[in-house]
Amino acid sequence: MRGSSILLLVFSALAFLVVPCLVSADLPKTYVAPFSVSGAVEKEELKTTLQGLLASRLNLERIQLVDSQAEAELVVAGSLAVFGKVFSLDALVKSVDGRMFVKSFEQGEGMDDLIPAMGRLAQKIDGELAKYTPASALPPAANPPLPAPALVTLPAAPTAAPDVQTIPSLEGVFIGISLGRKRPTGEREIFLAGERVVRSYLWKGPELTLVAEVAVQEPGKILGIDSADLDGDGVPEIYLTIMDRETLVSRVYLPGAAGLEKIAEGLPYFFRGVDLDGKSRKILVQEMGGVADFYGDAAELVKTGSRFKTGNRLKLPRSGNLFNSARFADAAGKRLYAVLNDDGYLIVSAEDGRELWRSGDKFGGSEGSFQRLAMDQARVTGVDYRRIFLEQRIMVTPGGDLLVPRNEGRFLVGNYRSYSKHAMFVLRWNGSVLQEKRRLPENPGYLADYAYDPVSGDLFVLEIVQREELLGPGKGRSAISVHTIGR
Repeated sequence: MRGSSILLLVFSALAFLVVPCLVSADLPKTYVAPFSVSGAVEKEELKTTLQGLLASRLNLERIQLVDSQAEAELVVAGSLAVFGKVFSLDALVKSVDGRMFVKSFEQGEGMDDLIPAMGRLAQKIDGELAKYTPASALPPAANPPLPAPALVTLPAAPTAAPDVQTIPSLEGVFIGISLGRKRPTGEREIFLAGERVVRSYLWKGPELTLVAEVAVQEPGKILGIDSADLDGDGVPEIYLTIMDRETLVSRVYLPGAAGLEKIAEGLPYFFRGVDLDGKSRKILVQEMGGVADFYGDAAELVKTGSRFKTGNRLKLPRSGNLFNSARFADAAGKRLYAVLNDDGYLIVSAEDGRELWRSGDKFGGSEGSFQRLAMDQARVTGVDYRRIFLEQRIMVTPGGDLLVPRNEGRFLVGNYRSYSKHAMFVLRWNGSVLQEKRRLPENPGYLADYAYDPVSGDLFVLEIVQREELLGPGKGRSAISVHTIGR
């Protein structure tokens, strides 16, 4: 945590110590407990600092603050959970007689929003405290409350590990991965994207060597990275989906001896690299509408010299967009579509739109997103922007298998998501259902993206293994694991 931020928190906590103690027999005696803190540095200091911040913001016309839980009728227990740049302040208010048990939370992004969020949380708690009547004003309860039954969680069954190579972790949080050429010397080009940086690496064995790096200036934000050799010259281009506020300003780079050369910019497209029906590598594009987040059908991107235009249009399934769907073929060659719907269920539909199958389990799960202004929503919720999440890839292998990831352990706070474990599935359509053909072991961390080499059958999984710290200097860490799953 920065020194100035610590001082601001400490001064706010000291304000609590000099608040006059308004004592009244009619006010419930209330104890604000030290906070529990997770995901932040300087946890011990924050526990009491946040305790003071909350207590100093509560309305002392409704409660009488006391110094210990033994004296209290009401207990306010708070927690701070930090997930990268995002935090959640949660509070539990309970009475010792069991008549009150309520929860409230506030969320924010960035250190500057922590104290305002604490103020908003205090206002919510004040509203709940106003509903409470001290025990002295009520007759004694006839029967004490029954304890809640204990929950038992069974351990998951172990999964056998497939062939896997692990590349040493990298400092920084990367959100996208794509593959380039495999050199005659055996080195493989790997392209990684963070929110505002693109890097080109060479990988051979355990070594990952940085070749080139380019930055994207704010307010631009990278949403995804893909690669394909659209002009057939043997050098795959790098396609970056970039959002500048609410405008798509995507770019194309060409890797070369001098680094990464920008050959196009300001393109109004979302990019997605696909192996159509598990065969030829294409870049599909989709536009964003004035109201619609994904406008119209997808189209193939065509590169002629240094110019780009759209070519063949591809029909998308109902409720499908460039990011949540994939096209594949059944054993008879009939075209089918797979879509991850908004609830995370995997749906297979025919070309005429008929739903053929729906999964019983959820798949996908992405933290990648962009924001758009939502004035209608603002009048109801007070939030000016809505967040649109970009779903995980569904890839099709040359053999017709579907590669589908799953992120779990989701922590949802309004518009924010944070996942803590993941797995990859290889699924096969048998004419009636998608059957699980293979599953990679479940691992801790968030699966941000993956890339598949249809020639070697290698699957490159990009994981975020350590989050960027909101209240500390940590920049986070990412790791790549390479799994051999075949073609």
